[in-house]
Amino acid sequence: MNAPDPKPLPGVGAGLPHESAHLHVTGRATYVDDIAVPAGTLHAALGLSSVAHGRIRVLDLSAVRAAPGVRDVIVAADIPGINDCGPVKHDDPILCAGEILFHGQPLFAVAADSHDAARRAARLARVEVEPLPAILTAAAAAEAESWVLPPVEVSRGDTPAALAEAPHRLRGEIQLGGQEHFYLEGQIACAIPGEDHTLRLLTSTQHPTEMQHMVAHALGWRVHQVIAECRRMGGGFGGKESQSAQIACIAAVLAVRSGKAVKLRLDRDDDMALAARRASPPRSPALRRCWPCAAARPSSCAWTGMTTCASPASAMISTSSTRRGLMIAGRSSGCACCWPPAAASPPTCPGR
Repeated sequence: MNAPDPKPLPGVGAGLPHESAHLHVTGRATYVDDIAVPAGTLHAALGLSSVAHGRIRVLDLSAVRAAPGVRDVIVAADIPGINDCGPVKHDDPILCAGEILFHGQPLFAVAADSHDAARRAARLARVEVEPLPAILTAAAAAEAESWVLPPVEVSRGDTPAALAEAPHRLRGEIQLGGQEHFYLEGQIACAIPGEDHTLRLLTSTQHPTEMQHMVAHALGWRVHQVIAECRRMGGGFGGKESQSAQIACIAAVLAVRSGKAVKLRLDRDDDMALAARRASPPRSPALRRCWPCAAARPSSCAWTGMTTCASPASAMISTSSTRRGLMIAGRSSGCACCWPPAAASPPTCPGR
């Protein structure tokens, strides 16, 4: 127990190998889909919404249930506990309960003898939806005051005064496009029923404890009845922090109902349709390119077409977020962007 380590750590500043590097390079690293599952394991697939907003009028799953190899089909009413997988704000249904809230929202789940059989069966549902107005842009959401969370204003110093005294002011709009996390290993979970109302959950997640809690809530169980395991992930980047809960909960409900292990592995197309995005850095040329705030101080920027103005120097640099974008004020040897005003036309713009 107290024997010296035959491989002592290298000195300060020396590189350390990743603990699983030898497994990665030899192809022996085990991910959720590589783990041997019990005989008779079922495979699940999801039926997704094809509209962005609507109310379900008919959800006929008779053809799904009758499809070859299908063992079980569930809808929101079949979840024994709480139909919600939102860890902070509890407004994220595991399965749609009537009102479709986004394109790609899961309406039902099917478990079958094979992955292919489950996917084929999920396409047989007959769904009739009453379309409702959809908010498709951030600008439309702001106009309708349809907030994901209540607005938050973060400020430092006297921003209005700083803007009023800034030597240059840049006005415009930016748009943040949706950014797919695109982890190489897609969303996946395998739920294995145990003895005495327990469940072993193999999950690809950045937050195993949260998966344990969300699954327990969905089943109406106590937390200690669920054991969540994640040896490693094939990427996550924030996309498996909370969103993996939906996959884990569906697999768990199907496993408990059937008494068999259930694996839910999303194909890439379903993964990208179902999973939420994160905001990407600004990509609009309006605030990305340089503008030549040279000695002439043009009334219209030759690079962006936006209005520029000059005012007394300010000792404060500040940013203020608004519903329409960002307003920037600053004091520097150059403009509010990236190159000094002395250069009329820089050979290479570092902002590009």
